[in-house]
Amino acid sequence: MEKVVKDTIKIFEGIPLRESSNDPNDLPEALSVIVVNYDGVNPATLITGEGGPSLTSPTHYDNFTLGGWLRNMRIAFVGNFHRRFMPK
Repeated sequence: MEKVVKDTIKIFEGIPLRESSNDPNDLPEALSVIVVNYDGVNPATLITGEGGPSLTSPTHYDNFTLGGWLRNMRIAFVGNFHRRFMPK
Protein backbone atom coordinates (compact mmCIF):
# COMPACT_ATOMS: atom_id res chain seq x y z
CA MET A 1 0.00 0.00 0.00
CA GLU A 2 2.90 2.40 0.68
CA LYS A 3 3.98 2.15 -2.97
CA VAL A 4 0.45 2.88 -4.16
CA VAL A 5 0.30 6.00 -1.96
CA LYS A 6 3.73 7.22 -3.16
CA ASP A 7 2.82 6.61 -6.80
CA THR A 8 -0.50 8.42 -6.36
CA ILE A 9 1.24 11.44 -4.82
CA LYS A 10 3.64 11.51 -7.80
CA ILE A 11 0.70 11.58 -10.21
CA PHE A 12 -0.72 14.66 -8.52
CA GLU A 13 2.70 16.32 -8.29
CA GLY A 14 2.92 16.10 -12.07
CA ILE A 15 -0.24 18.13 -12.68
CA PRO A 16 0.74 21.62 -13.89
CA LEU A 17 -0.84 24.56 -12.09
CA ARG A 18 -2.24 27.68 -13.65
CA GLU A 19 0.20 30.42 -12.72
CA SER A 20 -0.99 33.33 -14.86
CA SER A 21 -4.11 34.51 -16.61
CA ASN A 22 -2.45 33.51 -19.89
CA ASP A 23 -2.40 29.85 -18.87
CA PRO A 24 -5.32 27.67 -19.99
CA ASN A 25 -8.27 28.04 -17.64
CA ASP A 26 -8.74 24.28 -17.40
CA LEU A 27 -5.58 24.02 -15.26
CA PRO A 28 -6.09 23.99 -11.49
CA GLU A 29 -4.83 27.04 -9.60
CA ALA A 30 -4.04 24.96 -6.53
CA LEU A 31 -4.20 21.37 -5.39
CA SER A 32 -3.26 19.37 -2.36
CA VAL A 33 -2.86 15.72 -1.48
CA ILE A 34 -4.06 14.74 1.96
CA VAL A 35 -3.02 11.28 3.18
CA VAL A 36 -5.12 9.77 5.95
CA ASN A 37 -4.43 6.65 7.98
CA TYR A 38 -7.76 4.92 8.48
CA ASP A 39 -8.38 1.27 9.31
CA GLY A 40 -12.16 1.39 9.68
CA VAL A 41 -11.93 0.81 13.43
CA ASN A 42 -9.84 3.57 14.97
CA PRO A 43 -10.18 7.32 14.42
CA ALA A 44 -8.55 8.55 11.23
CA THR A 45 -5.26 10.42 11.51
CA LEU A 46 -3.65 12.84 9.09
CA ILE A 47 -0.24 11.67 7.83
CA THR A 48 2.06 14.70 8.03
CA GLY A 49 5.47 13.00 7.89
CA GLU A 50 6.80 10.07 5.95
CA GLY A 51 4.07 8.55 3.81
CA GLY A 52 2.58 11.90 2.83
CA PRO A 53 3.83 14.54 0.40
CA SER A 54 7.21 16.00 1.35
CA LEU A 55 7.41 19.57 2.65
CA THR A 56 8.94 20.65 -0.68
CA SER A 57 6.18 19.05 -2.73
CA PRO A 58 3.73 21.40 -4.44
CA THR A 59 0.99 19.03 -3.21
CA HIS A 60 1.95 19.32 0.48
CA TYR A 61 -0.91 20.73 2.55
CA ASP A 62 1.12 23.73 3.78
CA ASN A 63 1.77 24.74 0.16
CA PHE A 64 -1.98 24.71 -0.51
CA THR A 65 -2.95 27.00 2.36
CA LEU A 66 -4.19 30.52 1.87
CA GLY A 67 -0.65 31.91 1.72
CA GLY A 68 0.28 29.80 -1.29
CA TRP A 69 -3.01 30.47 -3.01
CA LEU A 70 -2.71 34.21 -2.40
CA ARG A 71 0.84 34.19 -3.77
CA ASN A 72 -0.44 32.70 -7.04
CA MET A 73 -3.35 35.12 -7.17
CA ARG A 74 -1.02 38.07 -6.51
CA ILE A 75 1.13 37.00 -9.47
CA ALA A 76 -1.98 36.75 -11.65
CA PHE A 77 -3.26 40.15 -10.46
CA VAL A 78 0.05 41.89 -11.05
CA GLY A 79 0.23 40.37 -14.53
CA ASN A 80 -3.31 41.50 -15.38
CA PHE A 81 -2.81 44.96 -13.89
CA HIS A 82 0.42 45.46 -15.78
CA ARG A 83 -1.10 44.44 -19.12
CA ARG A 84 -4.24 46.54 -18.67
CA PHE A 85 -3.05 49.73 -17.03
CA MET A 86 0.64 50.22 -17.66
CA PRO A 87 1.62 52.11 -20.81
CA LYS A 88 3.63 50.21 -23.39
